[in-house]
Amino acid sequence: MRESETDNMDDDEKKLHDKINMIRMNFLCLVYRLGQSLDESAVAQVLYRLALAEGTRNSKTTRLFSLDTAFQTAKKLEEDGKEEIDFSCTILVIGRTGVGKSATINSIFGEDKVPTDAFRPATSMVRVTTGIVDGVKLRVIDTPGLRPSVMEQRTNRKFLSSVKKFMKKFRPDIIFYVDRMDTCSRDTNNLPLLESITSNLGTSIWFNVTVALTHASSAPPEGPSGSPLPYATLVSHRSQAVQNSIRQAAGDMRLMNQVVLVENHPSCRRNQRGHQLLPNGQSWQPRLLLLCYSSKILTEVNSLLRPQDPAITKLLFRGHRYRSVPVAFLLSSLLQSRSHPSLASADHEEAYFEMEEELPEADTDEEEYDQLLPFKPLGKSQIAKLSKEQRKAYFQEYDYRVKLFQKKQLKEELSHRREALWFVPK
Repeated sequence: MRESETDNMDDDEKKLHDKINMIRMNFLCLVYRLGQSLDESAVAQVLYRLALAEGTRNSKTTRLFSLDTAFQTAKKLEEDGKEEIDFSCTILVIGRTGVGKSATINSIFGEDKVPTDAFRPATSMVRVTTGIVDGVKLRVIDTPGLRPSVMEQRTNRKFLSSVKKFMKKFRPDIIFYVDRMDTCSRDTNNLPLLESITSNLGTSIWFNVTVALTHASSAPPEGPSGSPLPYATLVSHRSQAVQNSIRQAAGDMRLMNQVVLVENHPSCRRNQRGHQLLPNGQSWQPRLLLLCYSSKILTEVNSLLRPQDPAITKLLFRGHRYRSVPVAFLLSSLLQSRSHPSLASADHEEAYFEMEEELPEADTDEEEYDQLLPFKPLGKSQIAKLSKEQRKAYFQEYDYRVKLFQKKQLKEELSHRREALWFVPK
């Protein structure tokens, strides 16, 4: 930053700028280590948030530096071996039994850190595994596989109680909910499991969750025509199924959890850096780690922007009315990619817009929902007092409103995804 620009800042503002500049340089070094570029959506979003924190969006300030120049500086520091990054990340891995949580942890570390077993649960208790990956200290909380059966939710509560204790001791920077790509059901069987997570760990946990789908190189099933489904379509449908189940379990139709693909098979193709490749030719480990680091950095930046701090308020919101943005929203929205790695092929638009075909009357439905009269759901005791006909009419009205509301939310989600697909801040 030029001295003339810092002359108008007080000590607190200068400290904030120094802190943000340090965070940015560390992040750029991490991006280089992961072999990523500034064009990666998650990278652009984090840098954009840092720019907002620095106040460069204000019309009274100018662009203080070139991102390309800063990235080249980070690259030179890395190549010269002069940059030691004081950065660590804590990851919580959770999901049902048999989906490959332990195998994913081993792939992240690049070595066998935890035992795996293809025929029975490999993790019987919560345990913490640590290691160094590209100079970054990773702490991974491995959890026992949860049971999908309603009859086994007591076991899940016991496991989740232990998970909750570890989360208090080692607060996770990001949480991965792991499931399999090659599960073709609509995940209704997983609802008791997901609801157990919600009831034991709280609804807010889902705002920090990224979905990891293992077995991503599995052969696609046959479609209606008898031919294998396009890979992009399979990924889209499977991602939506898991996301919809999470929304239902969390009771929040606005959730839009990020999805990453994982392949842990030992004979999986690898690139020159030894990273396992997906069918689309992309390596998944760097992207997964990028999301981990981005999640922590976004949380750290958001903590710097407490509105009760006059210096920060003055710096970031000069001439603007402050609106609080919860970190949960940032983590679930800023990390949305313009395009999923699996949808990088030329036909990804077709797979994406298939969702819209399911809502031919979405505009009418949204208008109808907004025009409905106020409706207050009844309690169990109130429903018990209704006659049979009244109960039938009540539930018909209730179901009708829920369907309209879900269609409205789905349309909003499609709009958000379209914006995330095409928009990256300059």
